[in-house]
Amino acid sequence: MEELLVFLELLGTAAFAVSGAMTALLLGSTVVMVIRFLAAYFRWSLPPAKVPEE
Repeated sequence: MEELLVFLELLGTAAFAVSGAMTALLLGSTVVMVIRFLAAYFRWSLPPAKVPEE
């Protein structure tokens, strides 16, 4: 799992360097959504998103 996170971080950095912040934002959001949908479908145990308390 750690290798996947490092790869995704490098992919996001490359997207930011090549085409700007908006593309990196969209690419990162899409990857997170795909992973979450796959986790729901295959019932993977992923940590929940942290929501800051007010």
